[in-house]
Parts: sequence; C-alpha cells; structure tokens
Amino acid sequence: MPIDVVRDARRRRITATGQGEFRADEVIDVLRKMREDDAWTYGVLVDLRLMTGEPTIRDLGPIMQITADAGSGADSTRGPVAIVATNPVIYGISCAYAAMSKPKGRAEVFRDREDAERWLDERMPL
Repeated sequence: MPIDVVRDARRRRITATGQGEFRADEVIDVLRKMREDDAWTYGVLVDLRLMTGEPTIRDLGPIMQITADAGSGADSTRGPVAIVATNPVIYGISCAYAAMSKPKGRAEVFRDREDAERWLDERMPL
C-alpha cells in the first residue's frame, strides 16, 4: 500500500493517504518517520478510502506497539489521529485501533473526510 505523506508544519498536521493493498510494515514506517521528524505531536489525518485489502486485528499489534514505544518522554504526547474509511471492514478495524489507542480519545474514525478535518481542527487550532 503506497502511503503518500504530506507534512504541513504551519498547521502541525500530517496527511497520510493510503492506496492499494494494506501493508502493516508501511504503516509502521510512517509512524517511525513521524517520531524521527519531531512530528509525533502533530494532528494526523489518515485517509484509507482508496486502500484495498483488509487489515486484521493481528496487524494492529505491531502498530500499537510502536505507538506505545514512542509514547514515553516529555515531548511524546501524541497528537490527535482522524482516520477516514468507507470500506465496512476497514472502518471496523480502524474503530478497534481507535478504541485501543492511548491516550484515550486521541483517535477517531470517520466516513467523511470533511468531518475528520473538522474534528482535527477543533483539537489542533491554528
């Protein structure tokens, strides 16, 4: 799944758009890069509407681990994460991810991109 990542330093937002078949290793690479680039506290919009394939709950383990590992230290408070998904299975898996994410309430799942962007804007005002 190629992931197109756009960083907007002024808005403190990362937009990650996935296309094609889901691959957990590519998601982990994006998370590691965010941490390395001091963008962990940015708001993140993850658009999965063009993603194919269906991640499993098992795929979430390594992704949850890297977010937990990155969550230590004074500058480690994770920014809010808005996930946009329209495929029912991907939406459900995304909801499971949001429910397991820490800190609680920092991840939310949407079917509409505009709703996701509005939610992020409320949590990361300019």
